[in-house]
Amino acid sequence: MSSTRSPSRHATRTLTIKYRGTYWRLPADDIDPGRDYLPSSPYFAPGLWSMGAPHKAKPEDHLWGPRNDFKGSYYTSSNAHFVSEIGYHGCPARSSLEKMMTPENLWPWQDNEEWLVHAVRPQPRGTKYNYRIALMTHQISVLFGEVPDTLDDFVFASQVSQAEALKFFIERFRIGKGRRSGILWWNVRDGWPQISDAIVDYYGARKLAYNVVKRVQQDICVMLDEPKGSNHEVVAMNDTLRPVAIEITIHCGADSLLSESIVIPANGKISVGTVPASEAPALYQIEWRGAGPISHNHYLAGSRPFDVTACREWYEAIESRKPYQMKKSVPITSSVR
Repeated sequence: MSSTRSPSRHATRTLTIKYRGTYWRLPADDIDPGRDYLPSSPYFAPGLWSMGAPHKAKPEDHLWGPRNDFKGSYYTSSNAHFVSEIGYHGCPARSSLEKMMTPENLWPWQDNEEWLVHAVRPQPRGTKYNYRIALMTHQISVLFGEVPDTLDDFVFASQVSQAEALKFFIERFRIGKGRRSGILWWNVRDGWPQISDAIVDYYGARKLAYNVVKRVQQDICVMLDEPKGSNHEVVAMNDTLRPVAIEITIHCGADSLLSESIVIPANGKISVGTVPASEAPALYQIEWRGAGPISHNHYLAGSRPFDVTACREWYEAIESRKPYQMKKSVPITSSVR
């Protein structure tokens, strides 16, 4: 394999690695001579630094920030083409927490030294990362308006918060295809028993985000954009190199919101139409069929906070791929399309 590089770019091909407190600069050509190397994660050009690297001007970024609301302005105001780090907390399964902690310290989380140790504590008496458990509980309260007082509801609410956050991040960048070029979310699996951003914990238990992320990262995917006025735009994505014909249906309980047959161009996206926004919290279920089996996605509609019990029923329908049967009708703000 050969590559062409300018002398100036070639001269900057070094990797800086910290090992046992010492920084080592290694020539990138010695490690992987066959590939071009772009300093990144993230890389800010001198001109951007001279401006103070303002948030809205960064072409590449690590979107961590306050992590107080995954649909908050910190995330939605970013104009980054590529995000090289982003993530959101999700509490491990109860079975995993039981392996991490002694029975007497399993619950509650408040003023609990064992929870703090497993929140990330590189040094035995370190307190730098003690904020992480409180941050995770705040993320729950943003979505549900309160923090559950039982462990099982707490785990569920936290995992929904993480799943919906990663779903929003990924779909935002996929819907922006053309201008947006990619996202590296953090992270797949833990290497130590901890309460973290991973979607698979140290013991191999998958959090709810695992299946949600798997669905929204399908090559062919149908998504709802955030509401503009009283409607959501329906966007169909095709990341394969061939045109794809699919049939799409979107429903809220027994109400059909959209039914369309479309062809998505190779490596393209199209706007399918719109569906009405919901005034009340509701589950929108999205299905599409092409040459293979039926694929699924979902959208939690309406204003937050959501009810934990209702959300548990929604996620049971999502994971079982069965239509959700609403207890009562949901008010819709406008007619379809």
